[in-house]
Parts: sequence; C-alpha cells; structure tokens
Amino acid sequence: MPRQDITKILIDWGTSSFRLWCLTASGEIAEENLSGQGMKFLDSNDYETILEAILSDYGVPLDVPVLICGMAGAKQGWKDAGYLDTPCTLNDIAHNACRVETQCERDVRILPGLAQRDTDRPDVMRGEETLLLGAALNEQNHSLYCLPGTHSKWVFLENGQVSAFSTFMTGELFELLSEHSTLKSVLAGEEANFDKQAFLSGLDAIFKAPDDLTQALFKLRASSLLWSSENSASRSSRLSGLLIGAEIASMHQKIDATVGLVANGVLGKMYMFAFDHLEITSDLIDSKHLALTGLSHAAQITWENNGTI
Repeated sequence: MPRQDITKILIDWGTSSFRLWCLTASGEIAEENLSGQGMKFLDSNDYETILEAILSDYGVPLDVPVLICGMAGAKQGWKDAGYLDTPCTLNDIAHNACRVETQCERDVRILPGLAQRDTDRPDVMRGEETLLLGAALNEQNHSLYCLPGTHSKWVFLENGQVSAFSTFMTGELFELLSEHSTLKSVLAGEEANFDKQAFLSGLDAIFKAPDDLTQALFKLRASSLLWSSENSASRSSRLSGLLIGAEIASMHQKIDATVGLVANGVLGKMYMFAFDHLEITSDLIDSKHLALTGLSHAAQITWENNGTI
C-alpha cells in the first residue's frame, strides 16, 4: 500500500556507504536504510535499481522526490553533478542541485561537490559539504573541521564560506595496506579489537617523525616476524595510529582553534583519542545528524526554487 505520509527521500551516497531517510512533511523519519552499497561497489546502471527496490519495499509513491549528496554525483557515479569552486557559501550547494533522468520519471536531484582549483593544492570533495551545511545550521561555529573517512577532509570556514580544504587518503590507505599489501597476513584476524596503547604508540612515533612513515609501516611486518607474541589487533591499531598521526602531523601547524570533529563510531573515538593525546582541543559532532540536517535544508531550497513541494 502506498505510503502517503512520506514526502521526500534524502540520501548520503558515499564511496563505501549508503544512508537513506524517508521523511514525513513534519520532518519525522518514517524509514531509514543504512548499508554498504557505496559507489565503489556499483556500476552507473545500479543506482536507480537499488533506489527503487528500497523505495518499493517501503511503499514510497513515484511522485515523492529524492535528494542525494556524495559520490553518486561523481563522474564514476550515477551522474556527474559537477563542482562549485571555492571559496563558496554553503547555501550555494542547494541552489545548484543537478537533476537525474530516471526510467521511472521520479524527481531525483544530486547536490554538487566543491573544487579547490589551486594548481599547488588541487582538491575536491563530495558529501562533506552537506555535512558542513548541517553543522552551520546547528550553529557549530568552528573555523576548522576534520571529517574522517575513506578520504579524510580538513576544511576551513571563513564568514560562512568554505575557504580552503585538504584531503588525506587515510581510510583508503588503511584498507589497501591491510587487505592488499604484505601487511595483510600480519593484520588479519582481530582488526575489530581496538588496542588503545598500540594506537597511541603508533601515533606518537609518526607524529615525532612523519617523514618515516613508509619505514614505520614495514616495521609492522618485521615485528610480527621477530616477536610473534604481539597480536594482530595491536598491529592493526598501531597501523591506524601511524596513518592518523601522519594526517594530523601534516595539519598540526594550521590548527589555531578548536577543531570540529565530524565523526561517529570507532573512527570518531580514535580521532578523539589522538586529539586528546596531542593536546588538540576538539568537539565531537555526530555526522549522521549533520547529514540529515544539511540534506533537509538543501531539499527545502531545491524544491522551493523549482515550484514543486
């Protein structure tokens, strides 16, 4: 039976994750779907099939519109939604949503990403800009945000504008090293168990000597061969400490205020441990709430501008 209570669909479609919310007219969450169906696992033809299968299960009518942020708008995603150049005000994102042609003729829009067209510091982001919009709406008035993930972002805001940002492949490097390098065999088995002491040990080592990263990585393999009593959980946690430490070391001289840490779960805890240990003041902000807030606001602007809902 069609769900008449659902008035819009909001989606954060990332590189490795998928988050969908069905909202009522009053902003209540009627249905929620979280999965690992991220862009890196999909072909361009998969997006509409996945979306409509989920919405069909929930009984969502075809006249209910959909707004998406994240990697679904990349060139290798569903449709290239383009980029807005920095410096850029956060509300500009919602004013430039790209419409996707669908077989079922549902109104689907994808928000653009942001581009830093600096020949010395070229950079791009998709999805994080919507989290920052949510942060601004929730009066999180930080001048610097850290958004950990597959590709961690450090973003500077000035007078409501994204003025500059830097990306680190921290999460992707952890996955590549633990699954596709010579470290695979020494890390396998207990990655889910976090060893704080090993994490901080790796953090300290690389923060003091960031140029030694590749040498420090091989030491993980060497230590496993020479001292087999160290378990894989400790080595996995040390790897996290090395990679996150290298990221923070690169940004450390630019931190002059409290960092807004947009994260949740184990990853958020690791960055909090790192910041506390290095005496960097930070505020932990739940990323799920910001995504929903930013998308809701962007949806209101998007469809008010186009004369529909």
